[in-house]
Amino acid sequence: MAHSSLVELAVSEEIATITLGNPATRNALDLTAMHEINDTISALAADGTTSALIIRGSGGAFSSGASLTETSDSSGAATIAAAQRMIHSVVSAPFPIITAVDGASAGVAASLVFASDLTAARERSFFLLPFVGIGLVPDGGATITPFCIGRQSESDADGAAARANLSERRSGLGAHRSGLRPRRGRPDLARLAARCATTPRGALGATKAAINAAVLGHESSPFGNLSVALEREHSSQLVFLESPEHKESVKKFLSRRA
Repeated sequence: MAHSSLVELAVSEEIATITLGNPATRNALDLTAMHEINDTISALAADGTTSALIIRGSGGAFSSGASLTETSDSSGAATIAAAQRMIHSVVSAPFPIITAVDGASAGVAASLVFASDLTAARERSFFLLPFVGIGLVPDGGATITPFCIGRQSESDADGAAARANLSERRSGLGAHRSGLRPRRGRPDLARLAARCATTPRGALGATKAAINAAVLGHESSPFGNLSVALEREHSSQLVFLESPEHKESVKKFLSRRA
């Protein structure tokens, strides 16, 4: 597995850890980073010796989401496709994926957290879905996975918790966070990972697959089908990426940041 400084992999016994290593951009997920996350999960799955994967940020943030400079140019469609593959990899991986959140988790990075199996978040963590504010629709499965967050309630039992601060709550994506509750102090990631490592790998993977199939796998589930949602998001996003509203919103955002 080849890795850049944007995505750093460490493996200790049966626990793998991906660190998003670009604190200068608050660990923005550009095309390279999303491809590497996807490829890393695929390689770990093929190896068959991983009991759990932790994905964490660096520099006091989980991730600021996709790079707006990429979504606003000709690589926008490729960025959306890479995000879809990354989310599919997270959901279909044969081992639990734990997102360790400290600080901001925005855009497709929040989508990544919502798609994970367990979330360990510090009390100061917050989640933003700012898509509508920049003339886009939520993607990375964010039109469905936030409403399924209760399937992560096991993380609460292990002291993994978070508060949600969703900028789009006025747009209907409210704070449906039954599985994420505030808790003071630092989440016990070691305990979470150790619990995964001491649980029979096959049974754990099959349980994850069964839960995700029931909650995200078919149209008759309360929230619909993740694959259908991703395709619907993709089709809509391609339209809005070319809209004058999005281009103007990005221009204003980048000028403020300059």
